Amino acid sequence: MKDKIQHEVDRLLDYAEQLYSTKIPRPSLRFDLKGQTAGQSHYSKRYLRFNLTAATRYPEKYFKTTLPHEVCHYVASHLYPYKKPSHGTEWKMVSSALCGCIFDRCHTYDLPPARVTIKFSYQCPCKKVFKVGKVRHNRIMSNPRAYWCPSCRGFLTFLHRS
Repeated sequence: MKDKIQHEVDRLLDYAEQLYSTKIPRPSLRFDLKGQTAGQSHYSKRYLRFNLTAATRYPEKYFKTTLPHEVCHYVASHLYPYKKPSHGTEWKMVSSALCGCIFDRCHTYDLPPARVTIKFSYQCPCKKVFKVGKVRHNRIMSNPRAYWCPSCRGFLTFLHRS
């Protein structure tokens, strides 16, 4: 899959060089994206990042939309270095010229989250339940009198981890 992605990136960049009569520096490719992010372009650092899970699960759609979308960001950043790299006019012009269409900003892949968050439940004397993350839980454990209910001003009591 990595070789296929590399080949397609090279093909699109070769076409962009012909289309715009300019030499475009080749980015390094990273395959370290996890979770909901399908791809990223970092022109100033000269790399593109891809989510291999998305590419493997949805290869046809990934190669038609996500991969060219990120290459268009990279090319637009090269052609318009003083513009903010977003989905603005310059990116749309590159996307339209390079790929013949303007891509959606977000994908619809069903991907697992990058990490599972653990929540800890606490209750106050007025029976309100608060769910907090690991960092806040550890702070409450080290100083239980530091956190209280904003309604009743009562201190929180640990219920369970979920």
